[in-house]
Parts: sequence; structure tokens; C-alpha cells
Amino acid sequence: MPAWMRWMLPIVHYHPPAVVDQVVAINVGGAIVPLVFSIYLLTLASTKVVATLAATVIVVIIAKLLARPMPGVGVTIPTFIPPLVAAVAAHVLVQVMGGPLDAAAPVAYIAGTLGTLIGADLLNLPRILRGSLVQGGAGRGGGDPIWDYFGGEGGRPAPKFIASIGGAGIFDGIFLTSILAPILAVL
Repeated sequence: MPAWMRWMLPIVHYHPPAVVDQVVAINVGGAIVPLVFSIYLLTLASTKVVATLAATVIVVIIAKLLARPMPGVGVTIPTFIPPLVAAVAAHVLVQVMGGPLDAAAPVAYIAGTLGTLIGADLLNLPRILRGSLVQGGAGRGGGDPIWDYFGGEGGRPAPKFIASIGGAGIFDGIFLTSILAPILAVL
């Protein structure tokens, strides 16, 4: 690779830092923002706290049962199950507690996002930290000039594993749940 490309590549192409061991990161858009918004929704007088806690526990259980750690990919879960479970649980629990139908939307949001985050990501974190996703997983480098330059052959050591809580891409389960669960709960 020419010297000018080695100089220009870090400016043009952002790359995660090279690591030697496992790194556990917390995704801002997939974990912190939903957590902060859920706390805000819990402070509203119209949010049924007992229904929210019960619905969240239901989603946590379902998400934990369906979540599958996949080597080289991360934790996967069927896309539409958490929003459907959160919406049905919120709708039924709010109706049983005598609340108005529009009170089911914040309950569904909180239960869906936090339930998926806890059930799929956090409850699988011990398994990830034991290294079950590292063995057999696709590593970086291996012929890719960008990763070889930044973390492979002749450079710094290549990363072993980076796990991101709440981070599975732009259109991940927590994002989809935060959109669909409140809409489905009030239908």
C-alpha cells in the first residue's frame, strides 16, 4: 500500500480501535437512549407501573428463551416476536388493570425495549464473556487490506472480540420493537 494511502486511510475510513482482548461496549442508540426514554415514560402519571413491570418480565423471559448467540454475528432473536409479545402483554395488562387503551403504548415501549435489551443482550452477556462467541467466529483481517493494515499483518494485534450491548445494526430488534410495540398495543 502506498504511503499516501496509509496516511489518508485513517482520515477517510473510520475504524474501531484495535484491541487485544474482549471489549464490551454499550450502544448509545440501542441501549442508552431507550433506557433514558423508558425512565422518562415511567415518570409520567399515565404510565401503569405494575403493568409495565409485569409486561417487561414477560418480554425478558420470551427474549431469553428465543435469543441465540451466534459465533461471528452476536446475539440473534426473531425480529417480530419481541414487539408482538410486548404489544399483547401491554394491551392485556392495561385492560385488566382498568386503564385507558392509550396507556398501553408507553407500557409496550418500555416492556419491548427493556425486555429485549435485558433478555437478549444482558442475560447472554456471561456467555459472551466466557468466549462462546469468539470460538469459531469470523475474525477481522485475513486478506482485507483495511483490517490487515489496522490490526493484522505487521501492525497492531488484531481484535479478538468486540461485543456491543444494544448494537446489532441500524434496523435491529430494539429499534424495531420501539417502533412497532406501541403502535400494535393501541390497535
